[in-house]
Amino acid sequence: MSKKFKQDETEIIGLSLKEYRQSRGLTLREVSDLSKVHTSQISRIENGIFKFGSKNFDEICKFYGDEFAKYHQRKDMIAIRASKIAARSPKHLEIMLKILDLLDDTETLRS
Repeated sequence: MSKKFKQDETEIIGLSLKEYRQSRGLTLREVSDLSKVHTSQISRIENGIFKFGSKNFDEICKFYGDEFAKYHQRKDMIAIRASKIAARSPKHLEIMLKILDLLDDTETLRS
């Protein structure tokens, strides 16, 4: 029996899968060809529209393997650390927000 997740949890996992795919330089078509999951289903999963334990979700997880799990854990650790730093004081929060804005700007420039 698979665990039931809230919509925001599936959206977080889906976004993380999309970021991971893009960080590897893979297109939806390439992942589809290699995983045998239709591109529309991969897109739905990446948009958080899926059920844990579904065949397509399981196939994508199997395709990405342990490397995705490690990637996702690192993201979680960064988020937790950033949250702890931001909670120290209003000044820490202000600095953390500026750092995040700079990172967003850098990502926009790379696109």
